[in-house]
Amino acid sequence: GGWSPPRCFALAGLRPGFFAHQKKQNGRKMEKTADATSSDVRMRLEALLAERRELLQDIEPRAVPSVDPVAYQTAASHRATITLITEALDRVDAGSYGRCVGCGRAIAPARLEAVPYAPACIECQSRAETA
Repeated sequence: GGWSPPRCFALAGLRPGFFAHQKKQNGRKMEKTADATSSDVRMRLEALLAERRELLQDIEPRAVPSVDPVAYQTAASHRATITLITEALDRVDAGSYGRCVGCGRAIAPARLEAVPYAPACIECQSRAETA
């Protein structure tokens, strides 16, 4: 079947049953539910982004290779994750969240649940890591 934003958003870590209570009200269509869930995913991603930025801010003063190589690597990892989260927020805005940027197929629900900012399906991610 086709990609369904609400399904992807629900599987991106929103509370179970979120959509079960979202019924058609006052003649409003499913777009309203998609908008609401898009907002929920955005809030979750923004919270993750704020958390990573705070962690990076705490570690950056000592994140110098010659002073603390572990902090340096950790800071680099936080910067990479911040980029991934920002890109995921862009995909939410574009309506392509939950779709693999490599092949265009839906990203597995378990993957979105574990890594809500994942840009690629497992297959494409594995190929990129081994290339």
